[in-house]
Parts: sequence; C-alpha cells; structure tokens
Amino acid sequence: MPWYFFALLAPALFGVTNYIEKYILEKHINDTTTVMTLSCFINGFLGLFLFLFFNNLNIITWDKIILLIISGALMVVHALPYYEALKLEDASFVVPIFQFIVVFTFLLGVIFLKEFLTIKQVIGLIIVVFAGLLLGNNQIFKIIKPRKAFWLMVLSCFLVSIVLIIVKDSSNIYGFWTSMTYNLLGGGLFGLILFCVPNVRTKIKKVNFKKAGLLLLIDDIVDMGGKLSYFYAQTFVLVALAEILRSTQLFFVLIYGLLLAAMFPKIIKEDISWKVIQNKLIVGLLMFCGMWLIYF
Repeated sequence: MPWYFFALLAPALFGVTNYIEKYILEKHINDTTTVMTLSCFINGFLGLFLFLFFNNLNIITWDKIILLIISGALMVVHALPYYEALKLEDASFVVPIFQFIVVFTFLLGVIFLKEFLTIKQVIGLIIVVFAGLLLGNNQIFKIIKPRKAFWLMVLSCFLVSIVLIIVKDSSNIYGFWTSMTYNLLGGGLFGLILFCVPNVRTKIKKVNFKKAGLLLLIDDIVDMGGKLSYFYAQTFVLVALAEILRSTQLFFVLIYGLLLAAMFPKIIKEDISWKVIQNKLIVGLLMFCGMWLIYF
C-alpha cells in the first residue's frame, strides 16, 4: 500500500479514539481521574515490556532517567484537562486545539534547545493560535472570548509540549526507544502512586470492567494502530509531510461527529448546525494552512 494510506490512516484512527473516550466519559466512567489512572497502568505495562524484552536500550544517566520519569507522569496528567474538555464540548471542538502542541513545542524549543524560527514559521504559529481562538466561539465574527474547554486544552497541549521537548532532547543522546521506555515507565509509576490514594482506588474498584474495560482495550488497540501507522509512514517520507497529514485528524473528527450525531443521536451528542460546522471548517482550513507554513 502507498505511504499516504498509512499517513492518513493514523489521524483517522486517532479520531476514532476521541469518540470512544468521549463515550466512556459520558456513559461509563464519569470521573476523569479514574480514566487517567487506568491509562497510566497501560503505559506502565508497555514500558515494562520494552524494558525487559527490548534489546537495543542504551545506558542512560540517573538524572535523565528521573527527568524522563517526570515527563511520563506529565504525559498522563495532560489527559486530565483533555478529558474534562471532552465532557464539556464536542470532540470536533476539542481535537483541533491539539495543534497548539506544535506552537508550544516550537516556542519551548527556542528557549531550551536554542532552535530558531523562520518568519514563515512565526506566521504559521500565529495562524494556528488565531484559528484556535476562533474555535472557542460559535460565531466567526464574535468578540474573541474562549470558553473553559479551550483553556483546558491549552493546558493539556502545554503539558504535552514539555514532554516532547524532554523526550526529544533525550532521544538526541540516548535514542528514541530508550527515552520512550523510561517515559512510559514514569506514567506507570505515577499510576501506582495514584492507586495508593484511597479515594482513587475506591472509584477504580467501582468501575464496571465488563463494559468499560472492553472499550478501554479497544481504545488502546486503535490508538496503537494509529501510532504504528504514523511511524510507518514516516519511514517513507519526510516527518514534516507525515505531520501535515496527521493534522487532518480534525477533519476526520468532524466527519465522524456528523455521522454519529445523525445516526446515533442518543449515544453521541454533537452540534451539527450549519453555523457551527462552518466555523469548524474555517478553523480546520486555517490550522492546516498554518501547519503547512510551519513545516514547509
């Protein structure tokens, strides 16, 4: 199959996980901390598997291990404001704001990694920020005053960007898989700490794993499929091109939302009025153009 099939399959699968997670939060596990803790365990199991059975891990200093473990904790903590935003707004509102990760990553890269931005990249970042602010309102020409979910997503994106900077800096020295292994272990360790909190442990025990457990498993399988497709596409083309196509996730989410709202209105609630759809389409196109300027 051609590379672009896998490059587009990744955002298509990620879009599916957005709605699975929204459904889990609305119908099965209303507590965001519980969902986050369960995802910690999954990260920890994957990290432990890589640590025990992956033969190409490099020797790493203790200070870097601690930093990567902290980044692993931040990687799962970012899900907390993301889940809260999903509870407040449509998935097609929440997902496009993930493009702010690019904005924060570039800015933190300038500050801590001494990277440089071109004029074209600065313009692209401004366009992405402007589009995100527009998305915070249901009317394009309304005075910009973003809703609560917007700020929750900005916080989520900022946490992810910190993780990416730490992992990128470590990967340049010790390799990607070594850095990711300790990052995943950090997520698992944070989950164990959360599980020691009586209130969190009590809520986890109340989860109906016969229903929610299967959905969480499906969510992780689909998410892993998206990641594998994305990494596979990167082996054939420039990372920048793969990243541009990954940004089409917001269009997939919008299409899924329209279909689900029309076919299963009692399961997934999405605002499919033309005014809202028009706003999201304009925002999506602006963000895509901004991403193009940033990477090309």
